[in-house]
Amino acid sequence: MPDDVSTLLRDNEFAALAAAADSAQGAKPLGRLARRIKSALDVLDSCCRAILVVALVAELSVVLAEICSRFLFESSLLWSDEAAKLFLSLIAFVGGALAYRARHHTTVEFFTGKLPPRFRTSVAIAVDLLVLIAALIVVLLAVFRRSLEVEDPYGT
Repeated sequence: MPDDVSTLLRDNEFAALAAAADSAQGAKPLGRLARRIKSALDVLDSCCRAILVVALVAELSVVLAEICSRFLFESSLLWSDEAAKLFLSLIAFVGGALAYRARHHTTVEFFTGKLPPRFRTSVAIAVDLLVLIAALIVVLLAVFRRSLEVEDPYGT
């Protein structure tokens, strides 16, 4: 038996209800470019979530393989520690970025939640700019790393 809500609300009806809810909340409708950017970011978000699931399963598999190897064969897999660290780093950085985008980053939200309402928007913009600047610096340093290296005058 189909769900009553999904039968009742078709795509056009749902869009009309969503637009009505947005206008009731005072939100402005998104422009065509903004909708495309938002949909592209939503696709990227879904891809990153899939990568996180794969990384989590892979890390758990590597750790369990290492445990089984030590228990059953009394020998260790040489690559398991490095692979587990790689997957853990992937989970931490990609998961942190997703949590920040979804506004579920505990530290940032805790700090801004304690501020008076008139300062929250300003602080949120400042934090977003700080994150953007830090990301740009990391990208620039990664791209231009070779040109920034100083040669050793002593040849050691």
